[in-house]
Amino acid sequence: MPAIFADCKDVVNSQLPFELCSMREDFLADYRQNGQMADDKNGGPNYLRAWREYRKMTQEELGAALVPPTTGSVISLLEEGERGLSLKWLRKLAPALRTRPGWIADLNPLEADTRTLELVEAVPDDRKEQVYRIIETFLKDGTNG
Repeated sequence: MPAIFADCKDVVNSQLPFELCSMREDFLADYRQNGQMADDKNGGPNYLRAWREYRKMTQEELGAALVPPTTGSVISLLEEGERGLSLKWLRKLAPALRTRPGWIADLNPLEADTRTLELVEAVPDDRKEQVYRIIETFLKDGTNG
């Protein structure tokens, strides 16, 4: 049986799925990846502040709207990137901001046409296919049957 935690370039090159490489090499790989993300605090930039301002809420109002509530100071830490904006936080914040968790992370409401997205989201599920067909009709250029 080969040594599991040893320098094992030959083992890695053999690509046998049950053999592991050295912990030293694994740790170096993670270190290089994290080094490339050094400019991103706690997961990178987000649009929490933009969404809060778009909804005309103060940090205290947003904190109070969460279940369970939190303080405006915590919202400030999340906006500044001093505290990580995890998926758990995104899921708590989204209902209070009347948006989707992923939009807080990736979509600036001041630069995107959120009205269209919100309108489509508001359509009852049993009517969405009809809305999609109407939109597709507007997108056709006359040559695509």
